[in-house]
Amino acid sequence: MPAEFGPPADVKPAHELLGEMLLEAGRAGEAQREFARALELAPKRALSLLGLGRAAAAAGDRATAAQAYRAVRRSGTAPTPASRLAEASRSVGAP
Repeated sequence: MPAEFGPPADVKPAHELLGEMLLEAGRAGEAQREFARALELAPKRALSLLGLGRAAAAAGDRATAAQAYRAVRRSGTAPTPASRLAEASRSVGAP
């Protein structure tokens, strides 16, 4: 079989991954910027929206967090497990 050429396919966008790492390290403000950058490159990506909501909430930016969580709920995309949709619903005070 011939070998595949080129770089491997991205499993997770780099800015999203960096945002997750920064959030885990307690650097919420920086994480929020990385998730926002990830969303510029891949608008409406559910996991980036969820990360933005988490980072904004941790940074005390309630307006951005609520907006991001609402977007996660509206997306209802298949890659977003029900537990993540439930997290978004709780965060914006929805049932």
